[in-house]
Amino acid sequence: YTYQSTEMQVLGQSGKINLLHKGIDIRMEMENLYEKDINGDKVCTTGSTKHGINSFASQDFVFSDITFNTAYQGIECNMFSFNSTISDTVGVLEVDTYLVLGSGNFSTPTESWGVQSGDLKWNIRLKDWDFCNDAEFIDFDISLIGLSSEPLNSTNDGKTFIVDDYNSVLDLSSMVNADGTWYPMETGYPKYTRQGPYNIFTFRFPRFNDSLFYDPVLHLGNGCELGYTGANCDFLITDCSQDNPCINDGTCNTVTGGWECDCTSSYTGTYCELIDADDCASDPCLNGAF
Repeated sequence: YTYQSTEMQVLGQSGKINLLHKGIDIRMEMENLYEKDINGDKVCTTGSTKHGINSFASQDFVFSDITFNTAYQGIECNMFSFNSTISDTVGVLEVDTYLVLGSGNFSTPTESWGVQSGDLKWNIRLKDWDFCNDAEFIDFDISLIGLSSEPLNSTNDGKTFIVDDYNSVLDLSSMVNADGTWYPMETGYPKYTRQGPYNIFTFRFPRFNDSLFYDPVLHLGNGCELGYTGANCDFLITDCSQDNPCINDGTCNTVTGGWECDCTSSYTGTYCELIDADDCASDPCLNGAF
């Protein structure tokens, strides 16, 4: 599926999606899913009905047709869905994928993310779930492979990640909707780990009765060096109306002679490309990281 400069490629039937946008190439994969007890240990992994998936590589998904010019939270999008039944009788995993056509804000009761044309939104939904007796949580891992060869930098309490060298940004919510009520995710989640070339994101969902809903957002960079735009990245941005040169949720303001970025509290620099040193003053990084 292609819209303007953004292309989505569904790879087989195993829930893998390639996202192509100018020079950007990002692959999203579902890795595994387990029910966990109150101590975080896997439960019901043996027997005739396993309440988990070690790998989605052999899991079959059913993909819908594309719905054009629909809307999510009032913002125009194109959308398609895919779903899979877990262990025949345990439950159903559904993922709605929205390609944003307009602009505005997606939100939960405590969070908000500005989006623009070309951004992507996923709604992850679990439903009709038959939990193992000891299960209190579901841990669900997805991975992103981008152009960045290094572990990802994060801000916003570990919920915002730059995922490639073109400043594509993944925004993760810390809220999850279970049975129609919003709850904060368990402390320490979403959790990020680096495994070889894979960036693994683990979401911990609480036990629910009917259905559960979670929604991350991916902002694709423009595939150009900072300050440039255009199909061939040869157009220098001189005005906010041409493109937004500000990254990391920065706001472009028109000023005499050009533009300037109004950065969020976590960033600084001409394009909001630098992590604000003040955020590092408390030395929040662990295990020898800087």
